[in-house]
Amino acid sequence: MKFATNGYWVNIRQASDKRFVFIEASDFADKATLYLPLRRESLKPLPVLPMTKGVLHQVDSRGDYFYFSINDKNGCHRLVRTPIDKTG
Repeated sequence: MKFATNGYWVNIRQASDKRFVFIEASDFADKATLYLPLRRESLKPLPVLPMTKGVLHQVDSRGDYFYFSINDKNGCHRLVRTPIDKTG
């Protein structure tokens, strides 16, 4: 993933169910999250959500789903669930 500015922070954390590692790149207005499945042979990072200008989110996993809080509707955060196999 390439970024047009040097003003991004990177955070690496493990999902609460310990099945994934999340790699998050963000600034004050944008965020992108990649994930590494820890139970597969390939450790290629896959996108959970693309970077969208002005949209922030926080991702976690439980069972077969990613859960995330996202502010993509009128700036208000909402909780969303999506199947893990529908990302990437």
